Amino acid sequence: MHPPQSINNNNHLPSSGVTEDLWFHGSESVMLYDYKAQAPDDLSVQRGDWVYADLNNQTVDGWIWACALKMRKYGFIPKAYARPPAMTSL
Repeated sequence: MHPPQSINNNNHLPSSGVTEDLWFHGSESVMLYDYKAQAPDDLSVQRGDWVYADLNNQTVDGWIWACALKMRKYGFIPKAYARPPAMTSL
């Protein structure tokens, strides 16, 4: 379904001495819908989960390579399933 990503297939974040905020940088998005992985490089997420992605460095139309820190995993999600969080002024 997706072209191979140049990252190992276990879809887990490194755990040896690397903090989450230093390992991954990107824009925050919140999932609008559940998505169950349909390929080995997909990321299963649930509605309301937060994901992080470098939106300026995406290579597959309609898909986002994202990181879900809550689950300590990363993979592809449908672009239409995630949106930046709503911001309001105080």
